[in-house]
Amino acid sequence: MQILAPERDASTNAKLAAHGYARTASLIRKARGEAQNVLLVDNGDFLCSNGREALPDAGWQKAHPMIRVMNHLGYDAATPGNHDFDHGLDYLTAVTGQARFPFVSANVLCAGSARPIFSPHALLERTAHDRRGLPHRLRIGVIGFVPPNSLVAEAALETSDIVETARRMVPELRARGADVVIALAHSGLGEAEHRPGMENAAVPLAAIPGIDAVISGHSHQVFPGPDGPRGPAIDVERGCVHGTPVVSAGFWGSHLGLIDLGLEKTALGWQVTEARAELRAILDIKRTGAPARPVEADAGVEELVAPALRHARDWFSRPVGQSRHRIHSFFALAGPSRAVQLVQQAQRAHLQRLIAAGKVPDLPVLASASPFRTGGFGGPDNFTDIAPGPVENAHLADLYPFPNRLAVLRITGRDLRLWLERAAAIFNRAGTGDAPATILKPRDVPGYLYESVLGVDYRIDLSAPALFSPDGRRQADGPGRITGLSRDGCPVAEDDAFLLATNSWRAGGGGNYPLAPGMERVEIPAISIHDALRGLLQGKPGPDFALENHWRLTAPNGPARMRLRSAPAALDAIGDFAAGTLKPAGRDRDGYQLFELIL
Repeated sequence: MQILAPERDASTNAKLAAHGYARTASLIRKARGEAQNVLLVDNGDFLCSNGREALPDAGWQKAHPMIRVMNHLGYDAATPGNHDFDHGLDYLTAVTGQARFPFVSANVLCAGSARPIFSPHALLERTAHDRRGLPHRLRIGVIGFVPPNSLVAEAALETSDIVETARRMVPELRARGADVVIALAHSGLGEAEHRPGMENAAVPLAAIPGIDAVISGHSHQVFPGPDGPRGPAIDVERGCVHGTPVVSAGFWGSHLGLIDLGLEKTALGWQVTEARAELRAILDIKRTGAPARPVEADAGVEELVAPALRHARDWFSRPVGQSRHRIHSFFALAGPSRAVQLVQQAQRAHLQRLIAAGKVPDLPVLASASPFRTGGFGGPDNFTDIAPGPVENAHLADLYPFPNRLAVLRITGRDLRLWLERAAAIFNRAGTGDAPATILKPRDVPGYLYESVLGVDYRIDLSAPALFSPDGRRQADGPGRITGLSRDGCPVAEDDAFLLATNSWRAGGGGNYPLAPGMERVEIPAISIHDALRGLLQGKPGPDFALENHWRLTAPNGPARMRLRSAPAALDAIGDFAAGTLKPAGRDRDGYQLFELIL
């Protein structure tokens, strides 16, 4: 969730008819009117991760707007997501302390101890009515989880494996008298088999005895739905995984997830006899091409957040620099992009200043960054597109949506090659010759898992098999996809030494990027990526925004054709693409503009 106006994002001022919690609140009220026995829960990332500075003068300390809304709507329970920790534990505990409902988290612990930060689980005492209107007392257990190793901004915290923690604690919750157990899992639907420390663990979690429903999230997936995850254990029609109902409700309030449980009292206690899950979108996009009308915003929520929104819009509209060029992410997965390189330039410039001040070793500087807005689950409008002119705080939030800190790794040429191989794993393998065009990446793989590295030149051979799976597991040996890796015209040797500027999440293993045993974390004074961007934009001389065409997708055994999904607005920016040949190829059923990339 985020604090969103009904029509526009508070940070980017972009139209958001398909998102916005004021609209989701209307769906909540409607759903409540359809059933007697209703619980309302949230599975995390409820705080506006990018807007603490935009809140009125520490007003969050008494009444954070999101908690005010959640109290207003009568939430029953919630769990924090990984981004709820981004502004520090003191901030999070101050905000959650304002809630009139419990926050639970079973696998976030104080470092070096088994002491949980939040209650691992809660037992909600509720009166439910059967079809005859007779009351029954129910004890509903609620347990919460965050992805392991995801709280990189908080050294005082550690996380445990989701599935192993659930196996240990769900029986404990049942022993306390829970008639029904709901897992609030800030974790997506990933692999079917459990692996220790897996980030997206909702599938094996749903198989654990004693769990009756799973509220999934984190990965921005939409489930159940026609484009949702598939697999042997997944029943898309009923919205069940291993027979357990599961919902994953998109992001930014795009959907409301509903789970219906039918209960029957037996000699063994209450038993779930029927279950199903569904999603309701605030904007029902018709694939027939018919126009869609969004749900009306809830007036009570609009009124509650109006003062915070006014203040936020004022802060986000403040200029921090100028650009003579259009900055967009339309083609950021097919070649170099100004939207990515501006972040990389900011990281590199700050690190070079630290070298000049003697605070870090004097080694060649490389900068790694991802494109954050490349469509994906956000739809064809989810791209960065900043017009020439003033660059505002809102644009920094658009370029870099999270308050991650700059992090520095000392790496070798071998480490660099593996880093780039992991990045290249998000792409599908190209067919050559007369093979039909291949979609560039799987639809369910987020674009932010791709990292390009500024400071070296290289090619990505899409006709070769990937060394890693799209989620970062090593799956093959061999030469890999990275070819021609060089710096200043000289091949990069395995023992060459570099400083790699990245972000705190990636340096902590986020996205399963390979952190070799010999990689050294170089300590630097704390600075956010946003402040590094401001330093670049406000410095003298300012950035020239020159696009460095330092990487390229290839198919040496080609020709090959790949298909890129982008925004309709990308048609008039095609001249900005200089890493190959792009040809418009019509629209798809979801409204994306398709481009054919000739390799």
